[in-house]
Amino acid sequence: MKFLAITISLFCCFITGCKRDNSYEQPLLVPKQVTKGVNLIGWFNDGANPAVYETRFTQEVLAQIKAEGFTYIRIPVGRTVLFQEAYPAELNSTNAAYLDSAIKMAIDAGLAVMLDGIHADNFFERRIVTEAGFENKIINYWEAVVKRYKKYSSNDLFFELYNEPFVRNDSTVWVPDNWWAKTQEKIVAAIRKITTDHYLVLTGNRSFIKGLKAAPPVKGKNIIYNFHFYDPYLFTHQGSITSGWDHIEFAANVPYPSSPELVAPLINVTNDPQLKGFLTTYGNQRINKDSVDKWLSEAFDWSRANNVQLICNEFGTVKHAPPNDSRIRYFYDVRTILEKYKIGWGIWEFDLQFGIKNNNSGSTGLLHPELKEALGL
Repeated sequence: MKFLAITISLFCCFITGCKRDNSYEQPLLVPKQVTKGVNLIGWFNDGANPAVYETRFTQEVLAQIKAEGFTYIRIPVGRTVLFQEAYPAELNSTNAAYLDSAIKMAIDAGLAVMLDGIHADNFFERRIVTEAGFENKIINYWEAVVKRYKKYSSNDLFFELYNEPFVRNDSTVWVPDNWWAKTQEKIVAAIRKITTDHYLVLTGNRSFIKGLKAAPPVKGKNIIYNFHFYDPYLFTHQGSITSGWDHIEFAANVPYPSSPELVAPLINVTNDPQLKGFLTTYGNQRINKDSVDKWLSEAFDWSRANNVQLICNEFGTVKHAPPNDSRIRYFYDVRTILEKYKIGWGIWEFDLQFGIKNNNSGSTGLLHPELKEALGL
């Protein structure tokens, strides 16, 4: 009888385990409005000509984005666009009015908006950590942002507190990986005095999966945690001068999946020893869909263990350098795995270096049919 009970128990565990592995039931799922998105950059970024605030994306383009099947857009806002350091509790009123118009235009097109309120840089983050009083200015800024834009429904507007917070340690400063968590908690507490209805999109150090694990998540109503995914980096950033990797800008035609056989021709034609090393390692790693699944499962396991909602609002590849079939396969693999784990996603980005927009003048579609199919739209 004991043996039978154990056998039945093991059988039930097996059945349950199979069901869980196939369904990946997650206690909390992100709202359907932010399940399939695209980043619209070059609109309210630092350094953008104010003239583009009105012209960069039109009502027609936003309607086309909606018609393609996307549910939301993410608008990165540069640190100088709204933030006024001398008067942090007051937004730049001229630019705020332009952003107002952009948000309304997107909502009118049927798209939700994820407002990436501070898309900054290492120097800005360093000041939060090292400069007395600067953290309070950021808190004041967010209070001002939420007071102005909370008029939009919580179904339509989502506040993302920071993009990829990261302080580079050097001989002058050292900060732990959980430095951002403390500031983030203070901002959340301040915002919750203004609105409890709107979703707040939070993140960990650098917005990496590893960064999620650096500190316990903020708990509470309407909290979503976010991460970015660009692995394998040699593939996604090949030919990019903004990669941060020396010599990766000289890479091109790097395939996905990887194998020693596939990268051998690239190794043979380059005289750059560092790039040869990158390619050799990449080939030997044999990165494929299973590799992507393993990486993304870490984020899912973290979200399930902590009972928090999860989104990946940046993934993508450069447009010009990878083989097209590899790029299509990569988009398909990442998208399907994210959806398997019930993680909302957002493409980086619409029409620039990493763009997904179809620039073929002979086609009327916003996306190339192969790419649209890969994204499940």
